[in-house]
Amino acid sequence: MARSVLVAEDFRHEPAFWEELGQAIPPQGNVIGLTQDYGFRMMYWGWRKVNLWPLSTDLREAHGGSTDAAKIFADLTVNKDYFLVTAFGQLEKQPGLKDILEGYPIAAQGDGYVLYDLKP
Repeated sequence: MARSVLVAEDFRHEPAFWEELGQAIPPQGNVIGLTQDYGFRMMYWGWRKVNLWPLSTDLREAHGGSTDAAKIFADLTVNKDYFLVTAFGQLEKQPGLKDILEGYPIAAQGDGYVLYDLKP
């Protein structure tokens, strides 16, 4: 079954997408984000490390049942320069995070990603 899924989808666009995204992130930028495959695509093709924001299913458990989005955001973004979103479905499942990010300027944006600037 896994083979049929892989054969049915065309992945040729992946390297170019992640390379472009890697170039949009400053080399010394400390990034946290919602992205696919634990950030491996970003590391492999984009040459940038991304610290992972918890998925919506893991978020409450990781923070002892807390749903205070502002506190969680403050805790997890300490010393981070940018917030990357490529997993927009996950962002939709976290409306508190989405509201917080709307208050930050966009450092870079393209087809399939948004990079928010967290620096003051």
